[in-house]
Amino acid sequence: MKQTMRDTWRMSRLNLWYALLLLLFLAGPARANHLTGYDWLLRPLGGDQYRLTLRLYTDGNAQNAPLDQILTVATFAQRRPTGGGSGLVETFALPLTGDGVVATTDPVCSSQTTPIRALTYTADVFLPAGRYADPNGYYLAWERCCRNEALTNVANPTRVGLAAVLTFPPLLISGAAQPYTSPVFRAPPPGAAWCVGAPARLSFNALTPPDADSLVYSLMPALAGFTTQSDSQLPIPNSGPYPPVVYRPGFSAAGPLPGAFALNARTGELRGVPQQAGVYVVAVAATVYRNGRVRGQSRREIEVRVANCPTNARPTLARADGRPAADTLFITDAASRCLTLRVFDADAGQLLTLGAAGAPARLSATTLMIANPAIAQTVTVCWTQCATPARQTLRLWVRDDACTGAATSDTLRIPVVVRPLPNQPPRLTLVAGLPTDTLQVRAGEELTIALTAADPDGGPLILTTRLDGAPSPAALTLTPAVGPSPLMATVRWTPSCAEPRAAPSVLTVRANDGGCRAGQDSLQLLVRVRATMEPTAVSLTDIITPNGDEYNDCFGLPDALRLPDTGCGGGFRSITICNRWGRVVFQSTDPAFCW
Repeated sequence: MKQTMRDTWRMSRLNLWYALLLLLFLAGPARANHLTGYDWLLRPLGGDQYRLTLRLYTDGNAQNAPLDQILTVATFAQRRPTGGGSGLVETFALPLTGDGVVATTDPVCSSQTTPIRALTYTADVFLPAGRYADPNGYYLAWERCCRNEALTNVANPTRVGLAAVLTFPPLLISGAAQPYTSPVFRAPPPGAAWCVGAPARLSFNALTPPDADSLVYSLMPALAGFTTQSDSQLPIPNSGPYPPVVYRPGFSAAGPLPGAFALNARTGELRGVPQQAGVYVVAVAATVYRNGRVRGQSRREIEVRVANCPTNARPTLARADGRPAADTLFITDAASRCLTLRVFDADAGQLLTLGAAGAPARLSATTLMIANPAIAQTVTVCWTQCATPARQTLRLWVRDDACTGAATSDTLRIPVVVRPLPNQPPRLTLVAGLPTDTLQVRAGEELTIALTAADPDGGPLILTTRLDGAPSPAALTLTPAVGPSPLMATVRWTPSCAEPRAAPSVLTVRANDGGCRAGQDSLQLLVRVRATMEPTAVSLTDIITPNGDEYNDCFGLPDALRLPDTGCGGGFRSITICNRWGRVVFQSTDPAFCW
């Protein structure tokens, strides 16, 4: 009985042990087999304080995997101590400070793209300059296992770790502190796939540090480090040099992609045409130079996906008049200032984007939806009325909205000659009945001038006035000042009491047709402003003979004195006549009174 109980207990312990092993086996790879890349940022904050950031990239399949909340990173001296040793200087704990998806899946190409998840680990650390004074420099390191299992160019990716390395120079040179700023890689590229056989590009461009002369970009081997599936996370990273990943046949550090690719050493742009579908890790180093010497080096690793994209017909542009694009287009008058284009695309449901450049022309539409591929869409491109006369090359392009890498386009280049529009100047005329020499007006009275403006081209007109070469006073108005041709307008001016003078004023009316090369006409009128009361030899009769002979039939003012009161200190106001006894026998406020 005791033996049976003992055997049962041993079997239970054995089953529990196997269960724990199985749990560890399943949990380890599920947590770590999604690493896709990284990059470092090291920025001085002042004194010996720095902000240290490690951006770690994983694929979207790791959304539900547990995250490392704290990473342990280490600094090492490039030159190992005499007599052995790792060269370890110190370690730092970087807590998780950010977690987000930086590139989302394109709905059109959902089967070909995977979002990139960015995990940001940041801490402010002290790097005392006196502790980092070795002239051979230093490096930062962090290790983890394992890489994305979907990698095509790396052998056994689920068993291969990732070593993240950043090298930097001594922080104390000749007794003086020399703070260091690492290159800052721009935001990681979207997770959209490239297409087999389609031209592709990827930018590894970084911001040049302020204390550097230049950055030089180069392809580097992706580093595997020393972690394994069974030892996926080390308490302290090992010192370098770190072993590279083992590339599968046909791939290498210099050729990590399927096809002929070239990296621009100055701009960090990688270009080529992928020839095989798959997932590929690419590592690029940005080496910092100052005065011709290497200061430090930052690396970025990132994955690139290449897919067999669906076939996509190329949209085409053509002139609706059937002429070749190379035929010169002459833009002359309003009737020929537009060109009609025909747009074709054999793929129904695609959204086309159109654009124009190289000439001041406007498209009637910048997007077109292909509802029926058998029917051509039309769009017009027009020049404005005021397009500058010149010889130009109009570049028209159309692009479809296929998957990234599979999108296609077409371009037309049309030579254009823009000629000036003919323009005849407008004409201003006075309404009949007005004198053509000098107009006269008394101070305080209103002068009214009617005129007509006409444009032979039928364009809109703008009228303005000036008085003696200066802007018109508020008392001088012109209505309407703007309108279509012909324009009937009226100038009204009521001179103030202070304006009478011997010399006449010059009133100028201008008509402008508002054209691109504006034509205009003007009228200049002399206006004499007279005083309200001027010395006049006038005799008033003192005899009244109301006998009907129309001579002295009543007592009144002659026409020259029948002036209304304008408020300027002169003019007739009223009359009162009294008899010999002082009684009022007549009163009037009419200048034309008759008693």
